[in-house]
Amino acid sequence: MELSVNNKKRGNKAGAGCLTVFGGIFFIVGVGIFLFGLASIYSSLQANDWQPVDATITRVEQVISRGDDSTTYGVNGAFQYQYEGQTYISSQLNFYTGTDNIGSYQQDFYYRLKQAKENNRTVTAYVNPDNPSEAVIDKEIRWGMLGFHSIFLIVFGGIGLGIMLAGRFAKKKLVKQNELQQLYPDEPWNWKEEWQTNRFKATTGTGFKVLLGFAIFWNLIAIPASVMAMIEYFKTFEHQILIVLLFPLVGIGLLIAAFVAFMRHKKYGQSELVLQQTPIAIGGINRGAINVPNDEALSQTFGQPIAAVVTLSCQRKITTGSGKSRSTKTKIIWQDDRRVTSSTIGHNTSSYSFEFKVPEDLPQSDDSNPNNRVEWVLQIERKQPGIDLKLDFTLPGFVVAHRVALAESETDLFGSSFSERSFEGGSGGQVSPDGWRNLGIEDSVTSQGNRYYFSAFRHLSFAVGMILFGLIFASVGVGISLFGDAPIMFFIVFGGLGTLIFVLGLRQLTYRSELTVRAGQLQLSSGHLQLSTPRVIHRDDIQSITSHSNMSVGNKQVFHITAMLKDGSKVILAKNLLMRSDVESFIEKIKYEIGMTAR
Repeated sequence: MELSVNNKKRGNKAGAGCLTVFGGIFFIVGVGIFLFGLASIYSSLQANDWQPVDATITRVEQVISRGDDSTTYGVNGAFQYQYEGQTYISSQLNFYTGTDNIGSYQQDFYYRLKQAKENNRTVTAYVNPDNPSEAVIDKEIRWGMLGFHSIFLIVFGGIGLGIMLAGRFAKKKLVKQNELQQLYPDEPWNWKEEWQTNRFKATTGTGFKVLLGFAIFWNLIAIPASVMAMIEYFKTFEHQILIVLLFPLVGIGLLIAAFVAFMRHKKYGQSELVLQQTPIAIGGINRGAINVPNDEALSQTFGQPIAAVVTLSCQRKITTGSGKSRSTKTKIIWQDDRRVTSSTIGHNTSSYSFEFKVPEDLPQSDDSNPNNRVEWVLQIERKQPGIDLKLDFTLPGFVVAHRVALAESETDLFGSSFSERSFEGGSGGQVSPDGWRNLGIEDSVTSQGNRYYFSAFRHLSFAVGMILFGLIFASVGVGISLFGDAPIMFFIVFGGLGTLIFVLGLRQLTYRSELTVRAGQLQLSSGHLQLSTPRVIHRDDIQSITSHSNMSVGNKQVFHITAMLKDGSKVILAKNLLMRSDVESFIEKIKYEIGMTAR
């Protein structure tokens, strides 16, 4: 243990140092490019007192630089002028060197000089009276270039400064964490300062700041890029350029999401989760309560209990790639949920009690590898008019020997100091036998038995999201292949992947099934446009009926109900169901009605 702790210390110190160096590079680049732009502005301001003279264009050419993503322009040339009876030649046309595509300045400037040369007209140049060999034709400030250089200051400089501050904060946090590791070498749940209590704050503040920062970063890039793309479009009328407009639309969506996150933080940011004992015990029983102060919903229900969903998840976050290809995926390892009702404590404060029995052999909290982290997260959700109640709490989850496999009736002396008052009135860990009604099932009694119908369009937002995403992907592939010069592989990858996602979304949207249960048998029909011919499954052929999950919608597992037959085959009885407790309630109901269990 000591060796691994020391290795982790060295790794964390190196990581904090790398953050500072990496951020410093970004900061220097951003500030450097901005200062380079300011140098041109300073020269323009210095030239305010320069003297105007007539000049003759002796040479002018348009410089065009074509890259993979854009075309930039510049102007090279020379002019001749006289000052105080002496002739001079200058090749400095303005105070901006190189090529760019900020507006149409370079093209317009070239056209102006070209016309003057072809028509043998003079142009006005401005001479430095202190150094007559120094002169320019255009001494004006290009505000568009200032905006362009400011983007580097804000984006690169801002990100660099943020990374440097994060590195400094991480270093301070690391020092404190190392002290705690020395005090509690065999208790990793005590290694973080925020884990030194059984009270936890929601992550709404952090989530809002991260989302807002990303929205600002996205729009700082997307909006200028879209403006330049539209300028290019009105010159060339190449329709594939319009695809760039998708990026500011995404930016608007991000800003709306950030606003909703801010309002949620403002409304519920003071909410607190109180665990009976810290940490979440893997293999043990875990109890706690979520207290929501200033809960306006209480007044709307006149003090009546309010239902909410509490979900406990063990998840792994895996980060792959780097740069533009960097992505983070969240895989749910285990998840359980409860429908709980509120109790009122204090003034206008609602409290939601919960209880979870966590199975053994689940991974412990682990952030030693930032690219492969294990987290334990508890979430509470409550749908309501306006801003929904939706809070996440990141908790420590570890194996604690004295809390493993405690029976519900047993008393844990280590937790005896916790006030049980926090759990009065809540539904705690009880799973309602009628929880299956929350699955959106249409149930009825027919001459053939109890009929349960799972209609289509039950997960409308998820399915429509897949359909739209698939359409966009496919449209990009087809559009650029038809109107651009993209290789056929671009069409195959984008068009094919988009079409696949589109079809999967349609299947998700239109899938429906019907299950009829009677004593001794099940009758199943399913399909998309129409139901299939009913299949009859006899009770004696069924080995077991269980639920399993192989996908998730957002941060929620999606469950299928499967009948395992004695011949080794499997039959899916229902698909795309949310809430493990509700699914288990439905399974128990089916098993009872078919005669596999007794209540």
